[in-house]
Amino acid sequence: MVPAEYVFAAIPLNCLNALLLASILNPVEVSKEEDIVYVPPKEEKKDFFSTISNSMLVGINMVIVILAMVIGYVAITSCLNGILGFFVHGLTIQKIFGIIFSPFAFLLGLGTHDAMYVASLMGIKISTNEFVAMMDLKNHLKDMSPHTIAVTVTFLTSFANFSTVGMIYGTYNSIFGENSSSIIGKNVWKLLVSGMAVSLLSAMIVGLFVW
Repeated sequence: MVPAEYVFAAIPLNCLNALLLASILNPVEVSKEEDIVYVPPKEEKKDFFSTISNSMLVGINMVIVILAMVIGYVAITSCLNGILGFFVHGLTIQKIFGIIFSPFAFLLGLGTHDAMYVASLMGIKISTNEFVAMMDLKNHLKDMSPHTIAVTVTFLTSFANFSTVGMIYGTYNSIFGENSSSIIGKNVWKLLVSGMAVSLLSAMIVGLFVW
């Protein structure tokens, strides 16, 4: 679908940049009195079949949640696009996000034409998911420069979009309950913006070495 070398480069970069950004956004200072290792009490051992059955149930719940979130967010995006298109011909959520992200595309060292197209892919990614954006990208790879391909593929190789945030919330809710998942609901935009920042940082790093 897309050059594999940039996908493999993006994965460790995203991990490192996520740790870096998380430490900046949420610095943690622990006093010596609080710097202790918590050892949870030992739970009663469950038999083999109970463990397997519970794991299967949790896995099925997660699959259902993920499918529901992907289908739901894509459907919501299509619905909003229909409403926007009714008032302004050709206007979509993807185009709106594309305009918002166009300055960042220019910062990646792209020309005007490539920057606007890559910005539109950013809009597609955040409003739907990275696979939809990559399917669009693969049809234009032959017309793009190596630098543009490198930064675009690296940026798209992440899960920073509305669907993924919904998946995280739904998974936490299905496993841990509403109390544990509510913190995610309160920080949706923080998660989304920090995820996009990590993707941009990774793309910038790769772009420095590919021209």
